Amino acid sequence: MAVEGSARVLKYLLFIFNLLFLLAGLALIIIGAVATAKLTPYSSVAGVHFNGVGVFLIVIGFVVFLISFFGCLGAYKENYCLLVVFIVLMVVTLLLLIAAVITAFVMRNQVTGWLTDGFSGMIKDYQYNATVKTPVTELWDNIQRDLDCCGSKSNTDWLANGILNKTYSTPDSCCKMETPGCGNDQARSGSLKVYTDGCAAEVSKRVFSNVVAVGGAAVAIGILMLIGIIFASCLATAIRKDYGSV
Repeated sequence: MAVEGSARVLKYLLFIFNLLFLLAGLALIIIGAVATAKLTPYSSVAGVHFNGVGVFLIVIGFVVFLISFFGCLGAYKENYCLLVVFIVLMVVTLLLLIAAVITAFVMRNQVTGWLTDGFSGMIKDYQYNATVKTPVTELWDNIQRDLDCCGSKSNTDWLANGILNKTYSTPDSCCKMETPGCGNDQARSGSLKVYTDGCAAEVSKRVFSNVVAVGGAAVAIGILMLIGIIFASCLATAIRKDYGSV
């Protein structure tokens, strides 16, 4: 027996919303992939998998994408059981999404500390003028060039490197105008040729900006999911009443 009246309107509204969920799932997958690509280079610094945020969104995106099929099928077939499965899965996914956003918000202030400790430990492993660059050396050079920063907290941090401290030098990648040997005698306070802002704070800003963007997307999709749950619950109730009246 097909639903009529307001229940019929709910049926089509739920079907449309599930099409939006399909697109939302794809959006989460894309956003998660972009976030993972941007945050992965920084994960090895802090010893914390920042890219886990992106991976989590990719997983949630796939789940939302799959769950939407239950909603579409349940609405089209007017099947009470499918709608209940859809509602339960959506509630669980929504709770996981909320938990992830809260966790990211609570941990945001710890990021700079993790990065500072990680960077400080990696300064000793930097190999200046090495014939073949190690992953640590490449990571340092890339970050310092990309973010216009130097050292963990400042350029003077490079005095902790066994090779560079002999000449009070920084890596050339710290230089505002990079040329071979430009970092010589620049690991001093007030040096003008190199950037003096630490990389921990700069990377923290980069990580935080990506987490904020991811969190905003998660909140928007969470609101869509909540609306879908309400529509599905109303439609499931209407279907149950119609079957009960037969």
